Amino acid sequence: MVNYKEQMDANPLALPLSIAYNGENPVAFWRMLEGLLAILLDAGFARRQAIVLIRVISNLLAGYLLLLRSDTLTDAERLDPRQIDLLRRRMELIQLSLPRDEYPNLVESAADLADVWLSDPDRWWRETVDLITFGLERMLDISKAGTEPPPS
Repeated sequence: MVNYKEQMDANPLALPLSIAYNGENPVAFWRMLEGLLAILLDAGFARRQAIVLIRVISNLLAGYLLLLRSDTLTDAERLDPRQIDLLRRRMELIQLSLPRDEYPNLVESAADLADVWLSDPDRWWRETVDLITFGLERMLDISKAGTEPPPS
């Protein structure tokens, strides 16, 4: 996943092209897909489940990388640290003004939520990769145990 992000960053047209996927991709795409499928099959996933997981992970990563790219601003559009701090404080105040009985968690978390929400999304890349990895590990455990995951 880290390599995927590096490749997408190095090749700006790769992400839009991968999103517009129509099956007519260069050999490099098929090589990557073969490698991913081999990793999941070797780990013990069933073939169809591995293919579904590759598609789901591709969608998640593409969405995340699009989020990162949408935050790319010109220097003229970029907010300075003081402006960002003001936006964070404003967001925190808005949350603190919510009725505590209806929004107890948001009110209690106002400072953290404003800080996280208005931070650079690239800051959370490692957590994104970890979440996907741990989710895959859990799905594999469930698959090997022959049990179905709880309904979502």
